[in-house]
Amino acid sequence: MVDFVGLGQSDALQVGGRELGEEAAALNGQAKQLFDAMESDVRAAMDGGAPGEFMSAHGLLNEKFGGMMLWLDQMGINLSDVNFDIVNTDSETQADFAASGGGFSGLPPINI
Repeated sequence: MVDFVGLGQSDALQVGGRELGEEAAALNGQAKQLFDAMESDVRAAMDGGAPGEFMSAHGLLNEKFGGMMLWLDQMGINLSDVNFDIVNTDSETQADFAASGGGFSGLPPINI
């Protein structure tokens, strides 16, 4: 019955919002680790043309990632705020379901 009225998935927004926040933090951490690793790899390279091209790719990747974060900011999208709003909306929805559920009475007895 719970799944029939949609209560079984009532925490989907909360779970999705929490996972979005975790993924955004992980993405940011991984990008920083990648940038650090790329820079240290180039510094360890001895000679040749590859280090220059490698650093160029590093700079471009860093620039594009920064551009994405700037675009999100310009659009008014803050992943932390989005996550908060999703969790808040989910909590309100759960409260609404809980309040509505209390208004149901049992089925009347059926006499055969």
